[in-house]
Amino acid sequence: MTEEGVMKYCRECGKALVEGNKFCLECGHPVVSGSDPTFQKPPTQTRSPKKKFTKKQKLWWAVGSVGFLLLVTAYIIAVDMTSKTKLVQKYETAIEQSDAKALADLFIFEDSAEKVDEEGTQAFLDYLKEYPEEAQVLLEELEGQLDKPKTRKDEFWDEWLDEDYFITIVQDGKFLFFDRYRLAVEPVYVTLYTDYKGTKVSHGEKEVYTASEDDEGQEYGPLFPGTYQFSAAYKNQTADLKTTEDVELWDRYNDDVYFQMEADTVTFQTESMPVDSAKLYVNGELVDFDPFSGEAYGPVMLDGSMKAEVEAEFPWGVMKSDPIALEEQDVMVTFQFTEEMESEIAEIVGEYYQSYLESFETLGELPLKQATADFGENVQDRFDGWNQEGHTTQLWVKNFEMARGDKYLTKRNGQYFIQVDVRMEAFESHFITEDGPGDPGFFNNTISYSMVYDDGWKINDEEYFSMDFEEDFKKTVPIMEDSGVFQLEVSMEETPVEESVQNLQTTDAAQFVIDFRNAYAAALNAVDFSIAEDYLLDDSTAYHELKGYMETEVEDAFDFNFTLNKPLNVESKDDGATVLMHEKFIFTHNGDETYYDREKEYTLILDEDGNYKIERIDILETARD
Repeated sequence: MTEEGVMKYCRECGKALVEGNKFCLECGHPVVSGSDPTFQKPPTQTRSPKKKFTKKQKLWWAVGSVGFLLLVTAYIIAVDMTSKTKLVQKYETAIEQSDAKALADLFIFEDSAEKVDEEGTQAFLDYLKEYPEEAQVLLEELEGQLDKPKTRKDEFWDEWLDEDYFITIVQDGKFLFFDRYRLAVEPVYVTLYTDYKGTKVSHGEKEVYTASEDDEGQEYGPLFPGTYQFSAAYKNQTADLKTTEDVELWDRYNDDVYFQMEADTVTFQTESMPVDSAKLYVNGELVDFDPFSGEAYGPVMLDGSMKAEVEAEFPWGVMKSDPIALEEQDVMVTFQFTEEMESEIAEIVGEYYQSYLESFETLGELPLKQATADFGENVQDRFDGWNQEGHTTQLWVKNFEMARGDKYLTKRNGQYFIQVDVRMEAFESHFITEDGPGDPGFFNNTISYSMVYDDGWKINDEEYFSMDFEEDFKKTVPIMEDSGVFQLEVSMEETPVEESVQNLQTTDAAQFVIDFRNAYAAALNAVDFSIAEDYLLDDSTAYHELKGYMETEVEDAFDFNFTLNKPLNVESKDDGATVLMHEKFIFTHNGDETYYDREKEYTLILDEDGNYKIERIDILETARD
């Protein structure tokens, strides 16, 4: 109280002052003496004093505010994470916005610890984009799993149907004291198959499978249901292949994917199987494949850009095929002899023919060389045809050479055979000894020798045929030049004059038939009846039969090889003769050979000029193989 009895109050906080204190006991503000009205009379209205917080109070207030905010935030998050309704709403939003990342955060796999990634949920979105009605079905299934009041009827049907949802709302741990929920889906798997060993299969940038030799497929997963694209690539010396497959993996079952490359395979064949496995080169590079294993090789592009060569071991050495352009699925391999091998074969043929000339000169007393026993017997039968008393035959080989190139190597019954083509320029003179030699006849012969390998090549057959010297003998290997004259002279035994004339007629008749047979062989192979026409009696049975046969039955593709023309008996008549012949020949068509062994009877007639003509030919006996 003042002297006037008036209470003093603090001008700062409005609290009553203690008389005599220099500071307010409430707020610590200094007391001002004098005539300040705030000290003279109390406030007319009561008001809340303005209070200041200390630093400590401010700190605790801030901590409390933050804590409160955190609790509120945690509660909001907890409600968001533990609300099935919120989960379904997030799913629906992610589907509408095609947000693969948001979907990946919502899902887990059933029965798999693998994490759901954005690549999987993007495949899921791709599938729903293709089938939008499926998206609505899935959403309805999820909404059906929310905690909604159900009637007893609904509960009964749920229990009875035992709902098996495609996507299931499942508990996935806790957040604070709340249950946390995620969407679960069963993973899908795919099994990958390819055509060729070494094919690489990729999913996006990831290589997931390389095919082995015995491809049994490769399972790949787990994957999120959806639409996926897999790619396959294969590359080797013959092909660079790529293909893709789009796969819809939706059901809970394993799907199979087969990659079929757009390429072919080739199978190698040969008529001359080697003794051991062969080597295959493609575009000059060795590949790991036996071409004669019976298996197909590939894939390859059959556009001719790839070339194959085969190398193999044979009893006489290593042989290789020419490069073969791959254009067909069936590849026939023909092996080529080296120049050294061809020179050895030419020497063998030359040695044989030299022994043939020497044996001819001695009527077979000197043995043949480089020939099989069976072929030697055939040649001996031929020599018997030269045994004509009182006649001399001269042979002179001017040039003898072998065509270089394909020798038609084949293998039959475990033995190797080749066909060797040769050409011969030679002179031949056949005359009655006492008359002396006439002008020698010049001839060109083309011969195909069949040779068999039996610890070395040996001749086992021969065939005369027509070839174009310029086209078929562009490259040759020399065999023989200027053999000199080889002469066979058969002396005539002394007989009475009557018998001598008879023997001469008999010899002439037999030789006439032999000459006809040589001309007939040439006519058949040339399909030219005129070559043998002069030996036949005009308008006779033999004339019409042979002319009709040659003009209607014989083709250019036929080959006739007369190997034996041996007279067995000659009966002379006043108007001619009858000649019994033993004949052998080989008929070849399309590579098939037929052997004929016959006895024939020729009826000869002397024409007005005293020359023999064939009137009739009777086949008495035939053996065919």
